[in-house]
Amino acid sequence: MPQGWSEADQADVFPKLISKVFANQFHEFFAERVATLNARFYQFHYSDISFKYNKSNWGSCSHTGHLNFSTRLFLAPQIVVDYVIIHELAHLKEHNHSPAYWKVVKKVMPNYKAQVSWLKDHGSALYF
Repeated sequence: MPQGWSEADQADVFPKLISKVFANQFHEFFAERVATLNARFYQFHYSDISFKYNKSNWGSCSHTGHLNFSTRLFLAPQIVVDYVIIHELAHLKEHNHSPAYWKVVKKVMPNYKAQVSWLKDHGSALYF
C-alpha cells in the first residue's frame, strides 16, 4: 500500500483488488456453470462472460450477448448464483423485464421469487 493512503482510499481500493483476485480464481468455474445451465435449459448464444465489483446490480446482458456478473455473487449461495445466471441468460431471448421475459425465467426456475427475496434480504451483506 502506498505510504500516505487514507483509510478512505484503502476502503475503496482493497475490495476492488480482492474482487479481481476472486474473478481470476473463479472465472473458469463460473463460466462452466453458465455453460451448463445454458445447455440444460436454453441453448442460447452468448459471446463472453466478465466480472465487476458491481454494487448497482447482480448482472447484465448486452445486446451483443456479453454477460457481466458482480463478483459479490461469489459470496452468495449457489441457488442464488444460479438464479442470477438464469436471469441473465433469459435476457438473451427477451431484452426486458416483460411478462414474456419472466415466463422464460419461471419455466427454468419456478421458485425464482425466493432467490429474489434472498438477494433483497441478504444482498447488502455481500461485500468484500
